[in-house]
Amino acid sequence: MEQLNQSKQCLEEYSLDRDEKNTDYERKLAITIINLRNGKEYELDGEIIKDIPVSVMEKIAKGICWKEKLEADLSESKYQNLNKQITISIAQLSAWQTIFKTLGEI
Repeated sequence: MEQLNQSKQCLEEYSLDRDEKNTDYERKLAITIINLRNGKEYELDGEIIKDIPVSVMEKIAKGICWKEKLEADLSESKYQNLNKQITISIAQLSAWQTIFKTLGEI
């Protein structure tokens, strides 16, 4: 039970971290798109990016913000993984409860 309580606290922390990382990514993406529209120059893997067509601007901006996206995705994975571990622990506890109940009836 103590492990579930600790996991619950971690889940709350992971949830806040996930939300913060997603917000950071969305903010950086929006700023990058605005800057690209305004003609700001970026460098990505040694390539200079400037005056690009609007039709590909969002894809280019996502490429520029790849680090923030990676952090957001890793944070989401961490949250989902812990959530699944908690679900598994609850299922195991339920199974033990059923076993003990059955043994008590014998």
